[in-house]
Amino acid sequence: MKLFANKDIRRFFWEVTAVLILFLLSGLIFSQVIVHDFKAQLLTHDYKIAGYLLEQGANPADVSALW
Repeated sequence: MKLFANKDIRRFFWEVTAVLILFLLSGLIFSQVIVHDFKAQLLTHDYKIAGYLLEQGANPADVSALW
């Protein structure tokens, strides 16, 4: 007995495959948005820390060496 001999089973298989691919692509796009946002927040945090250190009188060469 061939599994894909029945037209309904073959159609169901392709529908499930399409839905799974859409979920995968949605997850990838969502994760890329999260990573981009995290990078922006991390960069802002680093700028704030560097500014704080410079305001406290740290040597600019030492602050730039941290990153």
